Amino acid sequence: MSATPPSLPPVFRSRTILALLMLATAVGSGCYSPGRARIVSSVAPVEEPVRSTFGRVGLFLPETPAGFVFRYPRNVSETIVHTAEKTWKGLDLDHGAEEVVTGIVVSGVVGLFSGFFFGVPQHDIEEAERELQKALRETPLQPSISSRVQSYLEAHGQPALQVIPPEIAAELNATALTNRDYRTLAELGIDSLMEIVVEQHGFDAEGRGNPPMTVQASVQVYITRVSDGTVLFNSPLEYRGHKHRFLSWAEDDARKFRGELRRAGRVVAQSIVQQVFVPKSAGADLRR
Repeated sequence: MSATPPSLPPVFRSRTILALLMLATAVGSGCYSPGRARIVSSVAPVEEPVRSTFGRVGLFLPETPAGFVFRYPRNVSETIVHTAEKTWKGLDLDHGAEEVVTGIVVSGVVGLFSGFFFGVPQHDIEEAERELQKALRETPLQPSISSRVQSYLEAHGQPALQVIPPEIAAELNATALTNRDYRTLAELGIDSLMEIVVEQHGFDAEGRGNPPMTVQASVQVYITRVSDGTVLFNSPLEYRGHKHRFLSWAEDDARKFRGELRRAGRVVAQSIVQQVFVPKSAGADLRR
């Protein structure tokens, strides 16, 4: 007669079940929708009495736009440590040395499995960031916004914005915002100045494992009267784009990321033109 194999201690069985449930939760959290690109926060469009005072509008861009803020997934070692600690705390051990030993084994095993299945190799993270940085250099957001603003104005029969000459732009960039004197721009036939400032640009994500990451941007648009420095219009625009996991953003020469940067430039520029120059009621076609 064959011997019956010894069964696991009840505490080990319950702890193992808990650990498997934690792993199942981690797997289930991987389902998500890429979402859609949109402006999630902005102010009301310029009223016509204010718009009529703009006159000839110049375009000024800050010299150094905000850098992209990265969020990173946990690498393999971080995932092992995090999951092991979380499993250990969830075991709620209080029944002596045997349970402590069991808890160490269970949390260690769960941590190793979690690191293997869900942790992202550090080399892959670094390679992906290099691809994303390259895309940011080749497809910068701020110039994309300004060039599309110009093309949308032209498409609607509006005069293009007069770009501030480089030497004057350099002087303005070298002066603190509160101390700038715009009156010299009047000699160029400019009555008011539009400044497009990308204040924040980066990934946004819930959690630190390997979550889907959303591209977001915060853009401020100022219209300033050059004769006396009065701010005629100020609009904060909050952009939220699609979401993908970190490595997915970098795949295929960062194809998804490059597309998102172009899309952000288009959506933000559409909103600027509709807020400041061409209200939606005017029927402007700004979808290109």
